Amino acid sequence: MPHGRSIHSQASWQLLRRWHAQASVWNLVAGVLATALMIWVLRGPSAVTEPVVIGTLGVLAGAIVGVLGIIIGGQSQPVQSFGLLVLGCGMARMLIAASVLFIAAATTELPRRPLGLGVGTGLLIMLVIETFLTVAVLNRHGGTATTSSEPHGPHTPTLGAEPSSL
Repeated sequence: MPHGRSIHSQASWQLLRRWHAQASVWNLVAGVLATALMIWVLRGPSAVTEPVVIGTLGVLAGAIVGVLGIIIGGQSQPVQSFGLLVLGCGMARMLIAASVLFIAAATTELPRRPLGLGVGTGLLIMLVIETFLTVAVLNRHGGTATTSSEPHGPHTPTLGAEPSSL
């Protein structure tokens, strides 16, 4: 087994990734609802249907790509690059949502401020939740990840260790 990982820690990592994927779906729901609510608050209850639909579709399109990347890509991703996978999926989500927003703003007569602030709010809420989820998963796994006497592999330096102790 690579780097002293036990079967128990591999099973634990699978459970943590599954939990992260499920929480990411709820994060998607929170981001879409926050987007719709912010557009509704800024626009008022009248004539708000089109901006809400376009804003939430932009966030939803980006979020689906991000969540699918985590779910599909996370199946074979080792713990060492899981954080990079989440970062890449988050960036893809933001770029897709921003693209939908820019295209909608350029091709329609929709008010840009409520649409932009609504999408920005939804993306920000998703980013904060995703950051906490990922840190929680990686920290939780870090406590149970290794079982050998060399916790970081035979030649990997420990952060904060003196060179003479390596």
